[in-house]
Amino acid sequence: MNPVLVQGMVAIFVVVIHICIFMVVLKVVSGELAGFGFSLLVALGSLFGQFFLGLAFAKMIGGGGFIVAFVFLTALLGWVVLAVYGVELKRAMLVGILYMVISNGIVIFMAFSGMHRLA
Repeated sequence: MNPVLVQGMVAIFVVVIHICIFMVVLKVVSGELAGFGFSLLVALGSLFGQFFLGLAFAKMIGGGGFIVAFVFLTALLGWVVLAVYGVELKRAMLVGILYMVISNGIVIFMAFSGMHRLA
């Protein structure tokens, strides 16, 4: 099988997993239902944001830059949930924290399990 095709399928799988994580976390914590489009924006924003902000901060302060990017994006996601859904601040930040911890945990697990080397 073509390695590029396999990597593309794994990337789509990762995005779909992140969409599901956000929908479930938002429903469990705040009781709000997230649409697919907004969840897709959150998933892509968190994945690309973590990567590019992590690289930018890592250039400035070293390896801890990825942790700074994680904290920054967690707070940003909490504020976005607060603005879009109008839930209280504590629940919005809890959504951001749970989403980022679970999604990064899955990405780390996939990286160490060798799932990115399916081809």
